[in-house]
Amino acid sequence: MFYYLFEYINSTLSPPGFGSFRFITFRAAAAAITALLISWFVGPRIIALLRRHQIGESAKLEAPETHLVKAGTPTMGGLIVLTSILVPVLLWGQLSNTYVWLILVSTSLLGLVGFVDDYLKVVK
Repeated sequence: MFYYLFEYINSTLSPPGFGSFRFITFRAAAAAITALLISWFVGPRIIALLRRHQIGESAKLEAPETHLVKAGTPTMGGLIVLTSILVPVLLWGQLSNTYVWLILVSTSLLGLVGFVDDYLKVVK
């Protein structure tokens, strides 16, 4: 979305420096910084929400003693990863590119598979 906004501003007003938004290296760096900020600020909130709802790993009886410390670790942490990937791509990506949509759809579908796996692990 930012790509089209900055292209519009660059084409109509021509402010200095706005041409850099059309370069993929600049947008990739901006998306990486955005993903880092999302994971820093949204991640702890998601972990707290998962702990509040007691969505976590349970200790397996046949597991070694060293694995018992994993009991209660929140599962579904992939939500943080998916949010940190999908939001920056939607903000900084050139959405008219077919490959961007291919990656968005495949990442979302694989995230859905991971969510279903974690959900079934918690429920059953």
